[in-house]
Amino acid sequence: MNSMIQRPQSLFFFLSAIFSTFIIHLFPIFELKTLTETTLPNIVLPEEMFFLKHYFYANISLLLSAAVATFSIFQFKHRVRQRILSWLSRFLILICVLLLLFFYSNEELAISIQGLLCLFVSWFSLQLANFFIKRDEKLISSADRIR
Repeated sequence: MNSMIQRPQSLFFFLSAIFSTFIIHLFPIFELKTLTETTLPNIVLPEEMFFLKHYFYANISLLLSAAVATFSIFQFKHRVRQRILSWLSRFLILICVLLLLFFYSNEELAISIQGLLCLFVSWFSLQLANFFIKRDEKLISSADRIR
């Protein structure tokens, strides 16, 4: 039987968990829109960047998503459970994005592309993990038919 390291969905779950935790501290979500004559428009000062750790509910949602993705790595013997956990983790990322876009954003803040790109990579890696779980299910069902 395949071990969990040989399965590609485990790597995608791990990638999603890594990106979900890195975005909290490393990549800004919002940048302050202050264009005066003394500042250059392309330079953003560190005090003008807002990270996900500044937004409590979005932060909790993304941490839960990373925890669910990490837990689902070790559920490699239960493919249906892995698919459900993948769906739950993607849903938590969607909640985080909706909280950021609709509740936390305002006129003075511009959305940072780096932060949303990390959220998208995390969500897309969960989608790929789900694809490989389905592929494993098809492979196992075809092997059962041959027996």
